[in-house]
Amino acid sequence: MLFNSFKSTNTLEREVRDWKYDDDCIHLGERKAYNLREITYNSPMIDISQTVMETAFGGYERNKAVRTISGTWDTKENLRFIKGISLVQKLAKKRKWRIMQEGSAMLGYKIEIIEMP
Repeated sequence: MLFNSFKSTNTLEREVRDWKYDDDCIHLGERKAYNLREITYNSPMIDISQTVMETAFGGYERNKAVRTISGTWDTKENLRFIKGISLVQKLAKKRKWRIMQEGSAMLGYKIEIIEMP
């Protein structure tokens, strides 16, 4: 885990884009996600990071809310969400971005990433 903090910016960018593509595959199926692959890999990094953070953070918080009600916890899915959050946070730190969030688990989260001068 210690070595993950020494990843280059390019490596983190690729991993964030890969996470987004994998998430599309999970929710849309590989055939439909493949059509979005070019968009995912050619879109501005800040937009992809914002989408990943909204998906991962929202999913993780939603699962926490469901856990308090039902007592069930999908560990594999939550680890995937935590990975997405972690990747974006590390990339934001390297790129000097600021991550702002608002919303709730039930209504959804709006994430905004701002480039700091």
